[in-house]
Amino acid sequence: MYTIDGVAHPEQTTFYTPNEWVWNMIQQFPGYFLMAASIHPYRDDAVNEIKKWAAKGVRLIKLLPNSMNI
Repeated sequence: MYTIDGVAHPEQTTFYTPNEWVWNMIQQFPGYFLMAASIHPYRDDAVNEIKKWAAKGVRLIKLLPNSMNI
């Protein structure tokens, strides 16, 4: 969870799966999965994160308006 000022609060979420973990799993099974990075728009580094994952070939971003408060 992120607050409107971009501060992360992972202790306030019941389920957290880092993008890096998903990426590593997908690399073990090429051709079976597509990566959708979860990047909260309130993060200070949101644009840089999008660019980072785009450079790796990720073309999907997951947004959950109800949980991301957007």
